[in-house]
Amino acid sequence: MYLLLMAMLASATIAAESPRFKIGVFDNSPIVFQQEPGRYAGLSVEFLDSVAASESLTFDYVYGTWKDVLSQLEAGEIDLLVGIAYTAERAQQFDFTTQTLINNWGVVYRNPSVSITSLADLQGKRVAMMARSIHSRVFRQLMDEFGFEFEPVEVSSYLDALAVTEAGDADAAVINRVISLLNGAQYDVIETGVMFNPVEVRFASPKGRHAALLATIDRHLTAQKQDPASAYHRSLAKWFSATGRAELPMWLVYLGAMIAGLLVVLTLTNHLIRRKVVQRTQELTDSELRFRQLAENINEVFWIGSPDWNAVHYVSPAYERVWGRKCEELYADPLAWLESVHPDDKEQVRSDIERKVSGDLSDPAFREYRVISAAGDTHWIFARAYPIVDEQGKVVKIAGIAEDITSRKRAEEKINFMAMHDPLTRMLNRFAFERELVQLIKDKPSTQARHALLYIDLDQFKVVNDTCGHTAGDKMLIRLAGLLQDAVDPHGVIARLGGDEFGVILRNISLERADALAQQLLELIKGFRFVWAEQRFSVGASIGLVMLEDDHLSELDLLSAADMACYAAKERGRNRIHIYSHDDVELVRRHGEMQWVGRINHALEEDRFVLHRQCIAPLSDGSADSTCHEYLLRLFDEQGELIYPDAFLPAAERFELMSRLDRWVVGRVFEFLHQDRDDRASARAGILAFINLSGQVFTDDGFVDFVIGESRRHGVEPASICFEITETVAIGNIEVANRFIRQLAERGFKFALDDFGTGMSSFSYLKSLQVDFVKIDGVFIKDLFGDPMNAAMVEAITHVAHTADLKVIAEWVETADVVDRLRAMGVDYAQGYAIERPAALPDMPGLDAVRSN
Repeated sequence: MYLLLMAMLASATIAAESPRFKIGVFDNSPIVFQQEPGRYAGLSVEFLDSVAASESLTFDYVYGTWKDVLSQLEAGEIDLLVGIAYTAERAQQFDFTTQTLINNWGVVYRNPSVSITSLADLQGKRVAMMARSIHSRVFRQLMDEFGFEFEPVEVSSYLDALAVTEAGDADAAVINRVISLLNGAQYDVIETGVMFNPVEVRFASPKGRHAALLATIDRHLTAQKQDPASAYHRSLAKWFSATGRAELPMWLVYLGAMIAGLLVVLTLTNHLIRRKVVQRTQELTDSELRFRQLAENINEVFWIGSPDWNAVHYVSPAYERVWGRKCEELYADPLAWLESVHPDDKEQVRSDIERKVSGDLSDPAFREYRVISAAGDTHWIFARAYPIVDEQGKVVKIAGIAEDITSRKRAEEKINFMAMHDPLTRMLNRFAFERELVQLIKDKPSTQARHALLYIDLDQFKVVNDTCGHTAGDKMLIRLAGLLQDAVDPHGVIARLGGDEFGVILRNISLERADALAQQLLELIKGFRFVWAEQRFSVGASIGLVMLEDDHLSELDLLSAADMACYAAKERGRNRIHIYSHDDVELVRRHGEMQWVGRINHALEEDRFVLHRQCIAPLSDGSADSTCHEYLLRLFDEQGELIYPDAFLPAAERFELMSRLDRWVVGRVFEFLHQDRDDRASARAGILAFINLSGQVFTDDGFVDFVIGESRRHGVEPASICFEITETVAIGNIEVANRFIRQLAERGFKFALDDFGTGMSSFSYLKSLQVDFVKIDGVFIKDLFGDPMNAAMVEAITHVAHTADLKVIAEWVETADVVDRLRAMGVDYAQGYAIERPAALPDMPGLDAVRSN
């Protein structure tokens, strides 16, 4: 129930190490290249550097040839490869980002002495191509399809391909469009106008290795593409404007190299293409073929239209796939595509169109919108529109791209759902619930509405898990959560806060109505039955109710108050509702105990616990050499004040911290005995160290092994240790207590039954418990002379204990008269202020502060 508080405390001290990734880079300017050994630049590197800075990641760049880094990716020796073309075949081998870094395609350059204007002219020619590049492979396939043979000249980079063509060692070079734009003019080669294979340049990682990294890159790439001031756009402007080709508008770069190539093809149509290709392309000019190869193979819908949006000159076939309508319909009615826009999005789309028609083309992007295809499928669209201007700067056409982002949207929706919902029950999770509560608190002063918060903790749910396993427990939670969701939905929200705990916000409601609804939920839970493997289970619930009336309480204060009220309901018998109020004494006490939880944990971490010890003196003559000590726990608070155990042990017991304290005490006592050579030597003479243990050690599976291990580590004889267990704890679960005592007694440790005599049937348990000492409860000793019944009890306990061959110790012995009376009764040992006041251990940490207290 309090795991969230503990996790928040722990998380504040943990510093996360920056994740490191190996990034494969090679020379493919301006996408990526080596400026000098150890320094890398280009669009992909500068984008990744911005991601690393934003996400606190560390990228180690691994440089090599394209062939080398691709082989390293295949072998899983690098975590990410930049500037890799996406293909369906590669997608079987690697994981890719869904977002494209830049679009690219293949182009052919020729030596000035060779005439090449079409694919057919390349037959029998020497063609330089980069080994293992996607464009080289597709070029081979394309030539095979047309039945053209050529002589390949393999080189290690695209620039090498241009170099060997310039030198005359090859007739032509196959490179990508980005390389041609930036480097073509630097070589004595001529662009042929032959273009093919539009591809998407993305990032890739080894299959199944780095889905989170790819998702992070997608998220940043999506955001940066939409932000003209982003690192992505700055890098585009930097590298693409550096080419000196002023005639290429920057909007082409933003659209991606795909649209740039398309417009280049349209420009070159009347100047570069003179021949028709063989049989399969006789009815088309070379420019038309290249246009089709480009337009018909892109995933996005590409279109060209008039500035007034009243005419469509061209739309790519992807329109039919996304909109589910024929392209001919759009040519006939240029606004037909609007009919498919989702009714909720039509107004915003019309507004964006009107803004662009009016001449405002400063922002190319539309707001994201949905279209409903003819088949009834819903697609999310991200559209952009760019002006095409003539030499005088007049807008003569509009070119646009409509990208189907449905997959990305679904992924985002799934991620958002997972972030806000419990994966098991599909309810809101704690994070979402706290957000709702925060918003309610913010709105409350302005609305003056009254709201209620319920904290529900299922009772007896653990029985299902322990009996039938967690699968059964999960099924039960799912079914019960569905019933609770249906009951709460008309009145507010419900969330699974963790484990078997639920939170409910009831809006605009009075205390009386909130109490009644809480009672309905309680009855619903009590009436629920779950059957698993022919076993029938039922559960109950404890519910804390808090009204949101104090404007100064935070969401954490409210949850804490509701949690306390829930615990109070549980303590009062379960299956009930407890309403929180500021003056509730029980809740104030519990709040104090909850605060002690954190203070105890901090004290353990900061080593602020100390030990005292008090003498247990023998009363029989001649036994002065068998003096023993009980070791007592104390705590220094945050201001250095000494705190006694009655202040913090109730909280430690309630919140199951006693086992940790018991381990601390045992370890420190054993350490002290190891250092105190006199105590170690006298252990053989019967001197014992008495150590109190709580009942929580009975269920601590590792405690027995811990005690044995500590005794060996410090060289402490088991016979010199006597563990004290209260009578109430021992008889509360006598079988478990006996098993625990027996495990340590068999190894020589001794046991004392503390606070003896307070139980209704104390004597009957002496035969059942394997103990060595009985410590008479101090209430009988304190008034030994004033109450004859107390004296009779002491005599009876002593007689019965001696009959069972047990030693008797009297506590709270405060006067010499009591000492003499106990000696006369035959009591073996006395402990109290008449013998010795508790004192700090010699040479223990914090001793000076203890003495000064």
